[in-house]
Amino acid sequence: MNTEQLDAEPAFAIIGEDMPRRDWLKARQGGIGGSDSPQILGLSKYGGPIATYASKVTDGDFSDDKEPKFRRLGRELEPVILRLAMEEIGADSYRHTPNTLFRSTLHPWMLCTMDGEMLWEDGRQLWTEVKTGADADDWNNGIPESVEAQTQHQLFVTGADELAVALFFTGWAADYGVTRIRRNEEYIQDVLLPATEDFWFNHVEPRVEAGLEVDGSEYTRKALDLLNPEDPKAVDINLSGDEWLHKADELRALAEERKAIKEREDKLKNEFRKEIGGARHLYLIDGTYFSTTFMAEAPAPGPRKAHTRFLGPFGGTK
Repeated sequence: MNTEQLDAEPAFAIIGEDMPRRDWLKARQGGIGGSDSPQILGLSKYGGPIATYASKVTDGDFSDDKEPKFRRLGRELEPVILRLAMEEIGADSYRHTPNTLFRSTLHPWMLCTMDGEMLWEDGRQLWTEVKTGADADDWNNGIPESVEAQTQHQLFVTGADELAVALFFTGWAADYGVTRIRRNEEYIQDVLLPATEDFWFNHVEPRVEAGLEVDGSEYTRKALDLLNPEDPKAVDINLSGDEWLHKADELRALAEERKAIKEREDKLKNEFRKEIGGARHLYLIDGTYFSTTFMAEAPAPGPRKAHTRFLGPFGGTK
């Protein structure tokens, strides 16, 4: 926060600091968090509005043993990435702020959590968001839309003019870096606040699922199962209207197309298997190669499976 804001009303109140993860997850049901905004706006790969709605109105299992390993790994890496970001950005120290929940004093349905903050001896401070599973390709053309939505949400709640995003790029070319994101007041007022306000007051508070769009993600499928558990006493539903007939026809056509593609793919694979015979690799004139999975000798307890990485399911390039 800027020094001139110190005498003004704080932009946020802390409603829980370094809470047990289960309590933090439960507390997030009391508002819209930073990672919820990309879902509400349809920008997230982790589900859409239905997934966020289900997380607010259903009593899910918040136990740590249900947390995917990749998410736990990301949380455990946060202090490491914060320390590297501190060195990269030239701060004097950093503070890790896990499971600390901020609530906007202006719009109380707006919540956020910051992973940490960069600190300088002269009193400067910079809130920091950590992305431990960043994909370099997503950042080739600038800040991804989903990150823009999340960070502008965080900037609004904290009242800050700028924050840092500490990135850890995974994959073969692992790397890390820091980027700064400035507050975009026009985006906050014209896009973010109207969407979150509508979502909270017209859907979450009155418990109205109707009108929320669905996407094809696994997160949305799970959310729908959570919202609509199987009821052995439920009656059948009849859908009227040509719209649903057209959707059913499209679904059947896609299933047949997928089956035909799979059959063609399997046939081509077997054609290459036939040509490979007992060899380990088959090379094409452009350098592409194909191989089958083979058994390699290994120390006890027994053989191990190995295969060659390539372009597609069974090949690669030199």
